[in-house]
Amino acid sequence: MRPWKSVAASTPREPIERMNRRTLLTLVLLAGAAAALVLRVPEVVLEPRFWAEEARVYFVYALNNPAGSALLAPHQGYYSLVPNLATWLATLVPLETAPAVTTAAALLVQFVPVLIVATSTAAWSRDPGRLIVTVLVVLLVGAAGELHATTTNSQFHLALAAAVIFVEFTSDQPPMRRTLLILVLVLGGITGVQATLLAPVFAWRWWRDRQRQDAAATVALGACLVLQIAVVMAVSGEADRFAAPGDIAKALLGSLEDLAKGLLIYPIAGGLGPKYLKLPFGVAFLVLGTLGVAAAAVAQIAILRRGPGRDLIAAAWLIAIVSFIGSPRMAGGDRYLEASSVLIVLAIAVVAFDTGRNRLVRTAAGTAVLIAIVMNGWLYGVRTSDVYDPGWPVWRQEVSAWRAGERAEPRIHPQWADGVWTVPLPERLRTP
Repeated sequence: MRPWKSVAASTPREPIERMNRRTLLTLVLLAGAAAALVLRVPEVVLEPRFWAEEARVYFVYALNNPAGSALLAPHQGYYSLVPNLATWLATLVPLETAPAVTTAAALLVQFVPVLIVATSTAAWSRDPGRLIVTVLVVLLVGAAGELHATTTNSQFHLALAAAVIFVEFTSDQPPMRRTLLILVLVLGGITGVQATLLAPVFAWRWWRDRQRQDAAATVALGACLVLQIAVVMAVSGEADRFAAPGDIAKALLGSLEDLAKGLLIYPIAGGLGPKYLKLPFGVAFLVLGTLGVAAAAVAQIAILRRGPGRDLIAAAWLIAIVSFIGSPRMAGGDRYLEASSVLIVLAIAVVAFDTGRNRLVRTAAGTAVLIAIVMNGWLYGVRTSDVYDPGWPVWRQEVSAWRAGERAEPRIHPQWADGVWTVPLPERLRTP
């Protein structure tokens, strides 16, 4: 069965009044999501910054190489168009304002999944309540702090965009919208590996349902997957960071433990742990999160016993498992879990909105989705405390200090205790 299609049947042409209400709701949702992105860490918008490899690897390479090489060069063992393009564009503006370009590009990409959902033409989106819930889930769930406003992690937001396109393609799309969504899939596939992991899921649904949009998605993501595999095999010099650790069994066990938490706990309760107990209402949220995880377990069991929703769960598990095993030295991490977490909560939402389900199961699913939104909303700002500190360097000041000879290299974010990030700039830029 097709998830998200059985609940709302097609209806005749909507009256003008209803269309106007839908347009207004879409605009409100988009404005609210944009405000949430900007206000999550407003200091990053007011004083843009580079993040880690964004400057140390991509920006430095773009400064020291021709445009063609900067745009096409693979880094970190794979090819990633968004940081390549954004950091190259950043070389075209004054050095002091360079991070404004990459920050703007990152926030724009981060907005894409919400934009796709809020403007959905699928049958399920005609239900205002369902549309609001879906937008909130896509905006809040799995939004790890390190994913915010940095192009090096745009690949994960584009993987999420691919995941919501998988949901969107349960209904046939207008030709222009379908073309644009396929282009988003291609952008995701050439910006990182994770989006390409959905190729077999689209292929399976195309084989089952024979929908042309799934065939196009399969071809697009399949081609990107082949490209990324070729790059990974060709760039052997950068493969060390992905090499198996010394104790493979220990690393695999740790990765499987993180993966289990990521599939069962993270989508509902986020990265909730002992450190959050020190925050206001921390104990109450711990209890709430535990209740939500239990309710989600009931809903997932119901999904596995009977669809719809199985497609979303299968896609989530595939993305999470392959991402963790393929992560550097199988270390995994919460930034790999955004797309899978959203898919899991959306699958549970399918149960909550399915009037053919047992009332108790629907109640459990609805409770889990509500708690997921509340918990992830509470953690939305909290998660950024690990990746933004007001005391960290200001790029403009660092550039001024470097030009004055007070810094050997400008410092960038993060400035964690176990590592200080700096940027080796070419000497020709020392004079404005």
